[in-house]
Amino acid sequence: MRRLIAAVALLCFTVSCIAQTTAPIDASAPPGWQKVEALIPGTDIFVNNGKKTLRCAFKSATGDSITCIHKVDVVTFRMQDVHSIKHGHKHLSLGLGIYPGLAPGMFLVSEGANVASGGYLFEKNSPAPRPGLGGTLVVIGVALMIAVPIIAYKTCFIRTMVYRAPSN
Repeated sequence: MRRLIAAVALLCFTVSCIAQTTAPIDASAPPGWQKVEALIPGTDIFVNNGKKTLRCAFKSATGDSITCIHKVDVVTFRMQDVHSIKHGHKHLSLGLGIYPGLAPGMFLVSEGANVASGGYLFEKNSPAPRPGLGGTLVVIGVALMIAVPIIAYKTCFIRTMVYRAPSN
């Protein structure tokens, strides 16, 4: 169990370091549309046109349009149709997504191992649980530790504003 905790802690540290080293936006670019033009091709962006938000990979930008790749389609937006463009931080989302899955996951794995080895669930005075409960708790705990970071990475919930259209 100690090796598992050490391995998970090392994984958290590694992912946190990776998340802090990604910088795909040129910080020296001036604000406004020029910041969009300074994006690196392949950057994960979210383009909002007022009706919906499209997640795509940045391809290029000119003085009056932006082109990105959504799945396999190449999509072009005119500057006047774009309300906002946000840059997604997948690695930072992954780094922060580890912790909400790690705490309950480790707790369930610990309790499941305790129950599977003949111990009691949560308290010493509680009645002995069903025989298969220990393994079930371990499986649910491991699933939480794996699924929550993957969901955080895929949804890319941490985003920074790159461009916002001037309000009329």
